[in-house]
Amino acid sequence: MLEAVINKRFVLVGKVPNPKSPQFPVTTIRIEKNRLMPEVKAVLGQSDSPDLDFAPIEISGEPLSATILRERR
Repeated sequence: MLEAVINKRFVLVGKVPNPKSPQFPVTTIRIEKNRLMPEVKAVLGQSDSPDLDFAPIEISGEPLSATILRERR
């Protein structure tokens, strides 16, 4: 299945350096650069309508980063 989606360019495969073992680069898979393809949009449940784009929701309270920094001190 993975080979099929790679061949159709729905999933992009790449390599990144491995700082712990440079002789063994890490293989990456991603779809970010292919999000404009109609087939990828369909799989992700997206359409051309900007109304369906992701919209973050507001959560009451302080940001999580502030909580973490406060707890570390």
